Amino acid sequence: MLGLRSETSTFSGTWSFWGGKLENTEYFGETLDRELEEELGKIKGIQNTFALDDYESKDGKFKYASYVTIVKEEFIPTLNSEHVGYCWVDIDKWPKPLHNGARIILENKFNKKKIKQLVELYSDLD
Repeated sequence: MLGLRSETSTFSGTWSFWGGKLENTEYFGETLDRELEEELGKIKGIQNTFALDDYESKDGKFKYASYVTIVKEEFIPTLNSEHVGYCWVDIDKWPKPLHNGARIILENKFNKKKIKQLVELYSDLD
């Protein structure tokens, strides 16, 4: 699932991941949990979360971690003001325009393979 960024968000009108900045002494996992609840509401049926990709700017001032969260079934999120839409999509059928960072991560062959493997693994467990 990807989110359509609102006019009040940076890179408005692009499809992106859910997430945000680390606060105070948070770890990435804590930030992920907090941001998902803030941006999507309570999510039922989370089966597992896996690290996907890490990015750090050349100057070391910006770091970004991407995760794949597996849920039992698609759901309707309760969006906050950061997004005006959402979509559940198949791998390689991404909506356009993608946020540049999301595009880089989703078009990476290694990341794409990992996502496919995780989706297949969890769909076989159902």
